[in-house]
Amino acid sequence: VNLLFGYIFSVLMKFACENAPEGYKSLCLEFGFEDENSPNYSVKYDDIITFSLFRMTPICAGVLLGLTFLGCLSHWLIHRYCKRKAWALVNATGFYIAILICMHVVIMDYTLQPVGPPINQWSFSIAAMTMIQATLFVFFSGAIFTAYLVWFVVAMASYFGFTLNQLLSPEGGNDDREAIASILSNVVYIEFTAALGVYCVLLLCGSYLQAMASRKRFLQRILVMKQQEMIIKEKNANERMQTQLLENIIPPSLVGDLKEVQQQNLLQTLKKVKSLSQRHMGVSVLFA
Repeated sequence: VNLLFGYIFSVLMKFACENAPEGYKSLCLEFGFEDENSPNYSVKYDDIITFSLFRMTPICAGVLLGLTFLGCLSHWLIHRYCKRKAWALVNATGFYIAILICMHVVIMDYTLQPVGPPINQWSFSIAAMTMIQATLFVFFSGAIFTAYLVWFVVAMASYFGFTLNQLLSPEGGNDDREAIASILSNVVYIEFTAALGVYCVLLLCGSYLQAMASRKRFLQRILVMKQQEMIIKEKNANERMQTQLLENIIPPSLVGDLKEVQQQNLLQTLKKVKSLSQRHMGVSVLFA
């Protein structure tokens, strides 16, 4: 997502610079999209990285891959050896928070480096990455609403902790372009912060409603299981009463045969009933 965003943004910037008026050619030269000596300039990897949401340096890529690997490994170990599987949700929430803070640090660290033109990309990069992380965490982590709420609080603390210092810091450049870029970045920061707040609130509301619906379905399943157990118990009790009643009327040896007869079709039932009759010679009945 990061590199795709950088490629699309760099292509759009290249197209805008190719069709820009003469007065803006010097600004395009600073970005490297227009070169008088090479008119057929194409987008390079450095341009994609420059205009991506955050600069994916080798160190940053290694840290993110390491966190992802450790998160998957610890998740597997918890399910393999830990009896309380709820620790897997805590583990997933912790690693999502660690990855988000790592991205915030990379974005703001690149912003503080005085290299290149004054684009001040941090104003929308950090908000966009927070939105992407929130979406991934809500839809793919499988955590509960409490975990979402904890992630939201930590994410907002990290977001404002990194950005307010940059927003309230005095303008370091004397160039008019740097002043204009700083003003534009502040405007973009306010807009994206409002959008981020609304988006996160919507995600929290959706996750809360989903949690309530999941609890209702869980309680309904428990109620259905209890009703099924009660029905099975009543059925077994009725069968025991019927068996005791039959054993008091007829010989116990015939009770099992009668139960088998009930499970057969009509023709076989008639033959079976006839076969149940027994004849005994020289039997007398004594009435007391």
